[in-house]
Amino acid sequence: MRFSHLQATTMLIASAFVGGTSCNALKSVDKVEKSTAEVGLKMDETNGEIEETNRKMDEMNNEIGEMNDKLIETNQRMENMNKALERMYQDLRQGDSLSARLQTIEKMSDAASLKGKTVYAAQYFMSFEYQLWKGEGSDGIAFRELLKRDAVDEFIQTLRRFAPTSLPIDALSSDKDLLSIEALAMTSHMLNSNSAFAMNKKNYGIASMHSLLKDSLEYGQNLAAGTLAVRDIPEFAQFALRDPELVKYVFDLRINMFPGLLLNELSEVTSDELVNRWMARAHTWLHPWNADLSSKNELEIREYITWLSWADADLAFLNSLGVVPRVDPLLLKVLRNARFVDQARFMSSPATAQRVAAVSELKDALDKFLGQIR
Repeated sequence: MRFSHLQATTMLIASAFVGGTSCNALKSVDKVEKSTAEVGLKMDETNGEIEETNRKMDEMNNEIGEMNDKLIETNQRMENMNKALERMYQDLRQGDSLSARLQTIEKMSDAASLKGKTVYAAQYFMSFEYQLWKGEGSDGIAFRELLKRDAVDEFIQTLRRFAPTSLPIDALSSDKDLLSIEALAMTSHMLNSNSAFAMNKKNYGIASMHSLLKDSLEYGQNLAAGTLAVRDIPEFAQFALRDPELVKYVFDLRINMFPGLLLNELSEVTSDELVNRWMARAHTWLHPWNADLSSKNELEIREYITWLSWADADLAFLNSLGVVPRVDPLLLKVLRNARFVDQARFMSSPATAQRVAAVSELKDALDKFLGQIR
């Protein structure tokens, strides 16, 4: 076949076009291959970096794991150390409180006067371990109950050491052992202020030896009435109720000794001079006598009111149990013969008015006390 010149030219142009296109295509393919190779290389680099990162992460995880293990081990050691410290604290607390009680009870025994004995007796009560308990760590509330039981048990044994067999009531006695047990009875309400603050802050409630004995007698009444079984009574009360007459004796002594202390402050019935003491006693027993408050300030008078309020509260408590309190008959006669004299009432000032009001309250407190005695 023969081609025309036009056809030849057309084919030549087409061939050139196809050749140019093929060349461009090859170049594009080459670029793609190069780009792919570069991308592959970069991917390889990235994968290498990822692998390195993963390796470092594994190392970090291993290190974190080791740290966690060390932290767990450290925490266990700390926990064991805390337990050891708690046991050490409890042992020291027990030993220190016992040592303090032994020292104060001997000092109380050696003191000659009632006032001197009450100082040491108060320290004795504030040294009981249950009053030093704070409820921290493993020092649980159940442990406190055991400490209260031990305290009541010890106190009953201490009472037996000083109490005469007949459990006498003598508000003006000078017998050394009787004065000791009277001092213990009068201070049995004392609380360690540090403990009281901690207990109130945690809402655990505070407990003096006086309140523990009071609770014990109430449990005893319910036990006798058949409304409680022994298993329902706290251990501290069970220990107290092993000697209920001795427990009641504490309340009888408080009922007598606080008014007796007031009598001592306002008369010479406990004068160091034998003649004056017996003359004063004979006079107060037989005749009305003047309880002169002229030299007493308002704070002293209000302290006397507090003493009578304590005696009055214990008197009301025994009456509520149906227990007839034992009151020294001579003390009653002396108190009923008392006539309050206060020269300051003739003076005029706001301070004097408050003081006169305090004297009036003292008279009312004494009348209330005497009115409860059957």
